[in-house]
Amino acid sequence: MKKIFENIKMKSKELLFVALNLIMFFIIMWLFDVRKEVFIVLSLMSFISIIFYLLSTFDSLEKEKYTKERIVDLEKKIRELEEKNTETRNDIKDYFLSWIHQIKTPITSLNLLAETLNENERNQIKMISLSIENYTDMALSYLNLSDFSADINIKTFELSDIVKKLIRKYRVHFIETNTKLIFKDFNKMVISDKKYLELMLEQIINNAVKYASGKEVYIGYKDNYLYIKDTGYGIKNDEIKMIFNRGYSSENSINPNKSSGIGLYIVKRISQKLNHRVLVDSTIGHSTEFRIYFND
Repeated sequence: MKKIFENIKMKSKELLFVALNLIMFFIIMWLFDVRKEVFIVLSLMSFISIIFYLLSTFDSLEKEKYTKERIVDLEKKIRELEEKNTETRNDIKDYFLSWIHQIKTPITSLNLLAETLNENERNQIKMISLSIENYTDMALSYLNLSDFSADINIKTFELSDIVKKLIRKYRVHFIETNTKLIFKDFNKMVISDKKYLELMLEQIINNAVKYASGKEVYIGYKDNYLYIKDTGYGIKNDEIKMIFNRGYSSENSINPNKSSGIGLYIVKRISQKLNHRVLVDSTIGHSTEFRIYFND
């Protein structure tokens, strides 16, 4: 009942307008000496109209109440689904963490075993173990993409430190594939998340080494962007926009290397979160250059 009166109060202007019209109506009837029977009938009609108005107000309140209850119920179900989804995602993440931990143990053993072999065999094993490690890290990163905003740690650091670390990591790949690295040293302090930026750059460098096998890879800093360029197979113009799509693999017939379609998708997601614009410039059969922009 309180709600009804509140709603009537909200529509007081409408009621006042109706009341004034009724008063004017009764005054006119009185001035023109309308018959008593007619006056009673018209009064009853006016009263009935007011009753209908109040009933419609009550009906609208009931509908509003029902709608609010439905909204509350739906919000509750959404929260329950989100909690269930989070629980499932955490279970999957825990499984992968356990799996990655288990698989890193034989990788470490494999690297130790490689030290007893000749240089060529040792480098071959290190290349394989590095690829396995990269895929396991990529799988874990993919799982973290859905809620990694909470894991971001923004700070200022030297960009070249990350680049040099990755170059050392892929040194064996450069040597074994006879790929020439042209690294132009630089000093550049950037504001970003060090862990995720390193992961993003690793995917691009890994692609550059893979697709420029036996050719050249150029890395350096120019103006306000880091460039990673390879003189490999190149990318068709109509494919450049698609290479960042999840699961996309180039259909370039001259490129024998097939990708997982996850690496550059991770690059796109991280770059969006860290606000680092990534542009690609490529000429088929000549070169591909990735540019990662940093705001000063």
